[in-house]
Amino acid sequence: MSNITIEENTSLEEITALGMPGKDLQFTREDVVSFFDHNHKVQIVFTKKDGSERTMLCTRSFDAIPKGHRPFDKTQIERPGKPAPDFLYSVFDLGCNDWRSFTIAKLLDIQPAS
Repeated sequence: MSNITIEENTSLEEITALGMPGKDLQFTREDVVSFFDHNHKVQIVFTKKDGSERTMLCTRSFDAIPKGHRPFDKTQIERPGKPAPDFLYSVFDLGCNDWRSFTIAKLLDIQPAS
């Protein structure tokens, strides 16, 4: 994936057309990081630990995170004081105004959100 550039607001269909993961393929951490780096707000669908699916509107954009929940350092967007292990990805859930993590291997869909 290193020679593929994802532009802002790139849809899953466009990413799949570029040869990147889609619904029947697995996303890599690099795919997820790149997608969040290029999209202010993102809607994801993933399988929870209990097997149910969850849709979440989320961000890793420093300016979209309320001041009381922002990380200490703008260059290190993670849950303050609690970095996630490599198989998890921390995001700020815009629906419940709190940090959440999801297992990258359980990610089913990722789309830019407005």
